[in-house]
Amino acid sequence: MTFLNQTEQIAACIGFILMWAVHLWYSLSYLRLLHEQKRQIDDNKATAISNETAKTVGISIVLPVFNAEDQLAHHLPLLLNQEYERFEIIVVDQNSTDGTLALLEKFEKQYDHLRHTFIPDSARYVSKHNLALTLGIKSAHYEWILIGSADCVPSSSCWLKSMAVFLTSDKDIVFGYTHFALDKTPKKEMFIQFYRQMYSLSWCMDHPAYHASLCNLFYRKSCFIQNNGFASCCNLNYGGEEILVNHQSNHQNTAVCLLPDTFLMREFPGRKQCKQERIFELETAHYLNRKMMYRLRFFAGLLIPWLFYLCFLVGILGSIIGQNWILTGVYFVLTLVLCGIKDKWYHQTSRAFQAGTCHVIFHWFELALPIWLAVAWIKHYFTDKKLFYKKYI
Repeated sequence: MTFLNQTEQIAACIGFILMWAVHLWYSLSYLRLLHEQKRQIDDNKATAISNETAKTVGISIVLPVFNAEDQLAHHLPLLLNQEYERFEIIVVDQNSTDGTLALLEKFEKQYDHLRHTFIPDSARYVSKHNLALTLGIKSAHYEWILIGSADCVPSSSCWLKSMAVFLTSDKDIVFGYTHFALDKTPKKEMFIQFYRQMYSLSWCMDHPAYHASLCNLFYRKSCFIQNNGFASCCNLNYGGEEILVNHQSNHQNTAVCLLPDTFLMREFPGRKQCKQERIFELETAHYLNRKMMYRLRFFAGLLIPWLFYLCFLVGILGSIIGQNWILTGVYFVLTLVLCGIKDKWYHQTSRAFQAGTCHVIFHWFELALPIWLAVAWIKHYFTDKKLFYKKYI
């Protein structure tokens, strides 16, 4: 008795070919950001107006910090020395206990476009992070706000100048790309960071923003004030800015900038911090709009590789037990071709976006990703929800 009879083998073969085609089509998503980046680079109109735009658009960079003396010492000069005319940096100290204050006072004597303030340690009922951002945004001199982070550094001195091309009158929200430092980041965390940004930024090109990197986010001050800032999530410890842009983004007022000069590099915060951030993002997701459509498409993408390899295993076992060696060869050849194409497409994009390389292990990462995310979901489920919110005093 064979594992599969002839009819079942034909059905398994057809199912495998269909999943092969679906998997190949899905793998085109790895090229989406790369093609959009090339389009933006080749856009002669954007290049032609960049110099004029840089002279007219004012930008305020708001940095909430806590015990960030070392990070500011290395990163702040790179922000302050941008080749851009109209910008300021507002650092909001959340009562640091290290040398952050002394360092800021030192830099303020050297740079006229740097200001700093602080929030009181007795702040109640509201997240200190949200309060720091609110204070910084409301004190900003310019309309466009960059909500930044002390552990991020621009990839170029032309970062603001290149980003300003996208800060047009018809946009309220502009996302940039952020990657981890290659020399300090485990390949697993680099892959997760790149994969999630690849998907979320691609989503922003066709839909209102759902989730995107918040280290390189430009947002209008007037929109923040008109929509009462973080009023809907004032006591949430993490993700207030994500909720803000999710609620106010639409396809017309949101843009994604992928020019290489506009990348930000983030210091790797450690495995524990990355895992904690993923758990906090799951709590933030309760407040986001349009979650059903985004999640269905995202999880479908996670399951396609698993379904493909399941069809491969069923087909290959049936062909081997039935001694149909030609069909066995077809399964192996098509699978190797698909893996080779995916590997090429993925690494073309990952190199262009400074996400490193992980050739053979990339396929394992793709299969392991839904498991890692499921682990984060389980940990979130059993985490005390008081951790996510500002404690009432």
